[in-house]
Amino acid sequence: MRWYEDEEYWKICEGAEELQKYWEQIGVISGDWVLTKDTREPFLVTDACIINNLRLRNGERGIDAIKSKSDLIWLPTQEDLQEMVFKDSKHAINGQVNIFANQFCLDTYRVHRGINSTATYFFDSWVKLWLALIMHELYQKKWNPETKKWEAEK
Repeated sequence: MRWYEDEEYWKICEGAEELQKYWEQIGVISGDWVLTKDTREPFLVTDACIINNLRLRNGERGIDAIKSKSDLIWLPTQEDLQEMVFKDSKHAINGQVNIFANQFCLDTYRVHRGINSTATYFFDSWVKLWLALIMHELYQKKWNPETKKWEAEK
C-alpha cells in the first residue's frame, strides 16, 4: 500500500488541525497530495492556479476532479514534513529526530520479534513518524490511537 492510500494516515492528518492550518498559510502547490472529504479518495493536485478550485488527478483510477480547497484534507509527504522541521530555525529539533528515529527502529524490531514494547503507539511508516514528531515538537500533542485524536501532552 502506498502511504497516501493508508486510511490511518488519512485519519491522523485530518485530526491534525494545526497541520491543516499550516497548509492554509503556505498555500497549495501542484504536487500536493490531498484527500477528498466527500468521497474519501486521495488525489494529486495537478493545477493550483484555477481560481477558488483545484484540479486533481487520481492516476490509479484515471479520475480527474475539480474541488474547492475547503473540500480537501492535506496529506503531507515525508518531504513536506521534513521541510517544516528544518525551515524554521527557532525549532531546532535535530536531536529529537534521532531520538524518534531510534525509538521507531527499536519498536519496529520489538514488534516483529514479538518482544514487549514500551511504546504507547507504534507508527508503522516513516511518514507517520515524521508527522508525530511535528505534532510533538511544534504543537505539544500526541496521537491517541484509542480516541483517534491528537491530544495535548501532559
